[in-house]
Amino acid sequence: MLTFYIIATILGGGLVLLSALGGIGGGHFDMDHDMSVDVNTDVDMDHDVSHDGDTVSTDHFDFWLPFFSLRFWTYAFAAFGVFGLFLTFTKFAPEPMAAMISAGAGVLIGSLAAIAMRWINKSSVNSVVRESDFIGQEGKMSVTPRNGEPGKVRLEIKGEMIDMLAMPAEGFSVQQGEEVIVVGVDGTRVRVAKASDYLEQ
Repeated sequence: MLTFYIIATILGGGLVLLSALGGIGGGHFDMDHDMSVDVNTDVDMDHDVSHDGDTVSTDHFDFWLPFFSLRFWTYAFAAFGVFGLFLTFTKFAPEPMAAMISAGAGVLIGSLAAIAMRWINKSSVNSVVRESDFIGQEGKMSVTPRNGEPGKVRLEIKGEMIDMLAMPAEGFSVQQGEEVIVVGVDGTRVRVAKASDYLEQ
């Protein structure tokens, strides 16, 4: 097993070093691949819903496993190799116990590294969403605006699903289920128009 520990340490450690230097994950050579599934799980009972019968699923459930991330395997290999070498040279645990301990440490550290980086990336995406990112975005009305009260529109901004309060732009009307386009932003609300009508102008 000593040979495997040495190879894992060199391979994983080298990739970790490249990552720390900005080679991987620094925007130049990011090779993380995530598998996620978005599932609508709840019913949002907005105050408009009770009056108009409008319902909309708003909860965004993101199912993700760290094993589909290159960062997981990078840190897992490095940890496996380092722990294996340590246990081998200190004779703290014999084989195959040393290999099992090293593998467990690799899975744990790899998972923590992948989860931490995913959280950092998500926070970074959310923090840099600007007003200009909304203009021109198309979405679907989930709650109809009524009697001067805003409705809701679901938009995809930088890969994230966002529910926004929405009012129809002047001269337009929108209904639940219609495809709309954002034509303006007023604080925490967006102004929308029916996409087919607006694009025909």
